[in-house]
Amino acid sequence: MDSKRAENATRQLIINKFKNKRRGDDSKEVTDRKRRRSGVLNYLPADKEDEGCGDLRYKLRQGMLRGAELDEAMSKTFADRRILVVTKRLSVPKLKKLYPALFQEMEIWAELARIRGGGSTKENELERARENLSKVLTKFQVCETNEAALEHLLIELREEDALYAAPTAGGPMVIWRDALWVEGEKVADFEILNKIDQFLTWGAAFSVFAQKPTKKSTRCSAYLATVMVLQTDVLKPPKGLERITQ
Repeated sequence: MDSKRAENATRQLIINKFKNKRRGDDSKEVTDRKRRRSGVLNYLPADKEDEGCGDLRYKLRQGMLRGAELDEAMSKTFADRRILVVTKRLSVPKLKKLYPALFQEMEIWAELARIRGGGSTKENELERARENLSKVLTKFQVCETNEAALEHLLIELREEDALYAAPTAGGPMVIWRDALWVEGEKVADFEILNKIDQFLTWGAAFSVFAQKPTKKSTRCSAYLATVMVLQTDVLKPPKGLERITQ
């Protein structure tokens, strides 16, 4: 397959994928979900704060907990964090001071598991995300690996430069120097240096830090991550997708 035919095939695959998603978004079920709250992006639990949360927050701020004690403390203070993030819109730097344990790569996945509920764990959240992304990327037969396919897709969407740009205050979430940045603040250093997991963690952070997946410069990538892969939000395909057909 020559380069021109490969390019056309890639574009058609993306077009078809998003067209199918667009048809699904028009259903009554999806419309009703939009009226309530889309996906789990800004999920706010009904649970009340557990007794003793004040002591746990102090211990978390001081880094006094490890292992199972840390996991239990993060679970018991989950409702407090969601109120701070979703309702009070606390800035990321301030949240980092209150809950420093949240600012690690795998803890972001643990928080997404808490948001998802239903007995989900950080391990199955990440593994399911890998599988879902692989299903999308393996459709691009012009690439030999998933990493190459992801890079190819981001280039086709013309968002690679924005996703891997230097962080700016108030700008989009980015991956920069092997770390995740939100609101211009370093959120987590990546433990595993591969672009697949980095992209997925970037996608998970939309829900964990209640970020808008509609920032103009990365909205197509965010749609891919939050709607198609993680299924944490319900959005219409961005209009910017049409440009890949030209």
